[in-house]
Formats: sequence, structure tokens, C-alpha cells
Amino acid sequence: MESNKQILQKFIVAAQTLDDKTVAALMHPAFVVHEAAGLPYAGEYRGLEGWQRLFSTVTGIWRDVSIKTEMYMGADDAEDFAILMILSGKSPDGREDFQTRILEHWRLQDGKVIEVWPHYWDTHAMRVLYEKGQPAV
Repeated sequence: MESNKQILQKFIVAAQTLDDKTVAALMHPAFVVHEAAGLPYAGEYRGLEGWQRLFSTVTGIWRDVSIKTEMYMGADDAEDFAILMILSGKSPDGREDFQTRILEHWRLQDGKVIEVWPHYWDTHAMRVLYEKGQPAV
């Protein structure tokens, strides 16, 4: 039987390789991601459809998006984990590169991923970069 940490690691790999079948299999029916109010993609994203919408929104805003997993924190059979990730890419207009740290709180229930709270190092800087990169109206 897989540990919760192994399940989480499998989920992350599946998400990064766009393996929606595996993501769905490891996702709890009550799954939700809570994105901070200061981000251009603020709000709650529920279920596989919400997960896909969030991914599409993030990659639609930032150009050349890359997410690198740096570290998993938590005991093998814990229900709560922290993951340190590095998000990098370019502003919406492609003129400015960015890189920021994200510390995400992941929770599992019944061997499935149920909840995610991403904590960006600087949501204000992300919002400013987003607004600067928008075409003039």
C-alpha cells in the first residue's frame, strides 16, 4: 500500500505531465484549491474541472510557465504536507521574466488529495507584473 507521501508525489508528477486520468484517480470528491485574493486567478477551484480551469488560467496568463518541485515536507503517512515549489515564467506581454517561491499546504483524506492552499512569496509583485503586462485599452 502506498503512503500518503507517495500518493501526493504521484499526484504532483501526474499534474506536471498533464496526466488527468491519474490526477482524477488520486483526487478526493471534495477536492478544492484556494488561491489568494491578491492573485489574478484568485478563488476556489473544485474537482478535476476546477483543477483544469486553474491550470489553464495560470498558463494563459503567464508565458513559458515552469513549476519545479524543490522539497516535500511531512511524515510518510501524515495527512498534511508542505511542498516548496519554484514558479517561473514571463509576464503576460512576454517582456519580463519572473521567479517566485510558493509554499503549498496539501491535505489528504482517505488516501486522496482533498485540499491545497498555495502561499506565494509575494502576491503583490505577481499582481503588479500581471497588470504591467496587460495590453493598453
